[in-house]
Amino acid sequence: MAEKQFYHDIDLVKVGQLVDARFKNVTNAERSTLAAALGTGNKGLVVYDTDDSEMYLWDGSAFNRVSADVTGDLVFKGVINPTNDDTASVEAVQGYQYVVDTAGTLSKTGITFSPSAVVEVGDMVLFTSATEATVLQRNIEDATTSKKGQVELATTAETNAGSATGLAVTPASLSDVLTDISTNASGVSTNAGNISTNASDITSLETFTDIGTTLDTTATSLADAVNELHTEIGTNAGNISTNTSNISTNAGNISTNTGNISTNTGNISTNATDITALETFTDIGTGLDTTATSLADAVNELHGEINTNASNISTNTGNISTNASDISTAQSNISTNATDITSLETFTDIGTTLDTTATSLADAVNELHGEINTNTSNISTNTGNISTNTGNISTNATDITSLETFTGTGTSLDTTATTLAGAVNELHSRSEAKIYTNGSFSVTANVAATISHNLALTDKDFFTIRVCDSSGSSVSVDVDSVNVNSLTITSLVSLTGLKCIIMGT
Repeated sequence: MAEKQFYHDIDLVKVGQLVDARFKNVTNAERSTLAAALGTGNKGLVVYDTDDSEMYLWDGSAFNRVSADVTGDLVFKGVINPTNDDTASVEAVQGYQYVVDTAGTLSKTGITFSPSAVVEVGDMVLFTSATEATVLQRNIEDATTSKKGQVELATTAETNAGSATGLAVTPASLSDVLTDISTNASGVSTNAGNISTNASDITSLETFTDIGTTLDTTATSLADAVNELHTEIGTNAGNISTNTSNISTNAGNISTNTGNISTNTGNISTNATDITALETFTDIGTGLDTTATSLADAVNELHGEINTNASNISTNTGNISTNASDISTAQSNISTNATDITSLETFTDIGTTLDTTATSLADAVNELHGEINTNTSNISTNTGNISTNTGNISTNATDITSLETFTGTGTSLDTTATTLAGAVNELHSRSEAKIYTNGSFSVTANVAATISHNLALTDKDFFTIRVCDSSGSSVSVDVDSVNVNSLTITSLVSLTGLKCIIMGT
């Protein structure tokens, strides 16, 4: 729906009524967006929030709820449930109070609950502002390690006894405990020297036992590991004694074989050279393309294939010679035919679509031949008529073109009448109208702007003016004064990119 924008006051002279009118409807989000565009010059603006079902009044910096409630007055708004995410249904308005219906911890974005958000059934929550709420406990119970409550103070004796679990310790009752600690401090000091001495002994012991090193034995403590090794040595003592002579005997064998090892060294050296040369000669490690996988078998395989193919090659030699001549002759024929085909394609313009019904050249020629024979007599008969009428057609064509140009044939008429004669008569019956247009101008807030139309109006007070913005929406401003060649307008706000049209007689 188009909107007409009024940039001036509308005076209903204290008696006019706005019948069936309603304030602008906005959502919470739309109201926030609108607030970002408003300033002190918009004080008093009223909107209706459809999300809250409430009226809001702009005070120059923020929207305030229009309500009959007294600011700060206590208004009971129902229950509050800590288990609901963000307690979405709760309104954070000063003076609104709620009663907790489920124990838990209150949470609402942007709200601070004091002295604690932990509540029990029956506790009351009172909003003291849009960001703070006070929690009033329904009852006071004994304090525990998990909740706040009332406590009883412990006496000095009860504090010294250290057995009560439901009493609170005060500085006075704690004083005796602190005295005992001071007395015991000297005992602690005396023992400090002993601890220092023992510390040195412990360090020496750790160094001696190499503490922290992992044992290779099954046992994991030094004493158990020593016992484990002692057992193993005792068991193996006989074996150790027996093996000693074996070791001595084998030493002689090793000595005797040393000469043989020395003699064979030369052979190993010579053989190494021969093996290297053989590997190079046979290119060992390279894969064979034959079916056989060894050099000897591969040679035999290739020898057999050569013998078999030798006779085939000999037999086919004569055929190759004979076929070569035939191929040469065929190539000559192909070359000649290629030239003929190219000439034929050029002559017939192959690939060009025919406009006839027939799709081949022969059928198309026959189709055209038939049509020419049929139309020959008609062409002959009409030739005389065409010759006679040519002069008339030429003369009339010039006359028609001139008439169309003169009358503007094809141009729509803006009059009620749809014929030229009717339109002329319609305009003749009207008074001559004068029109002024301005495609772009600006106005400054509360400063009169003069528009010089120079229409020389017969009646300066009898005219029509329309002002619109760059999008074409109508803009209503105050017309302050008029004369036959100009007028002045005023707007409550500065506007740019305005357009206007003025009509008068």
